[in-house]
Amino acid sequence: MNIKKVFIYFIVILLLFQESITRLLNLSVLDYLDEVITIVLLFISIIEIIKEKKINKISFVLTLLVMLFSIIGQLSYYINSEYELIKGVLSNFLSIKFFLIIIALANLNLKDDTKEYIFQALEFSCKLVIIIAIFNFLMPNLYSKIFPFAMVTYRFGMVSVTSLFYHTGRYGWFMLFMALLYYSKYKTYRTRKDKICMIVCALFSLLSFRTKVLMSLIVLILYEVILNKRINLKQLFIGSAILLTIFVVFKDTIINTYNLYFTDSNGMSARQALNINSFKIMKDYFPLGVG
Repeated sequence: MNIKKVFIYFIVILLLFQESITRLLNLSVLDYLDEVITIVLLFISIIEIIKEKKINKISFVLTLLVMLFSIIGQLSYYINSEYELIKGVLSNFLSIKFFLIIIALANLNLKDDTKEYIFQALEFSCKLVIIIAIFNFLMPNLYSKIFPFAMVTYRFGMVSVTSLFYHTGRYGWFMLFMALLYYSKYKTYRTRKDKICMIVCALFSLLSFRTKVLMSLIVLILYEVILNKRINLKQLFIGSAILLTIFVVFKDTIINTYNLYFTDSNGMSARQALNINSFKIMKDYFPLGVG
């Protein structure tokens, strides 16, 4: 048995379905798993930087930007709010956690087999998610009985797929991430398998009915078809047909999201309130904000 491979599969699956496992087993301690792994990876990467006496250039720039963001955030919080050190540090960490992971991974010299095992674990998870997604979409009532921890929501008469995740947004972003991962592989190796996998993941991501996922796919299509220097009439036609189909099928989703953010046709939503007040805060507390 390959212990390393089993361990990587375990960690990847645990991280991906952290919320679901936490609610299924009622283990609140797992809520902090991603924070712990972030700190561990960052610590290991710092040791690696010190040992090698060099840092990834992109991660160095990102580190400076993260530091600047943190300093401004803490300063504005101290000046314009009721400052509490612990809350300030924790909220700042949660804000930059994703970027800390990028910085850490950019400076870790992962072996080729480690990278391959991580991809295989993601690919295995993706297959499971797709299988359950089909079941979730076709039989939502039975799904909710088998997976009671997951949210079951409907948009425009159709179920927003959650699959093995706790929230439909998590499902949508994971499938979009896998589509982008296969897209990157396809651009590198140009294999038919990666192209098909990319399309399948992209289509399944749409079953989340999340506007952010939808708009991200539109941006990807625009980049590939319109901004690509090797564009031809066939690509332009196919790309335009796909975009038109997406807009027609998901027209209600796009209109509903616009109303939530920019109108009060259904009453003022939390999104609209945040949108309005963010500009007000920017104006009243320029240039630092309130942290």
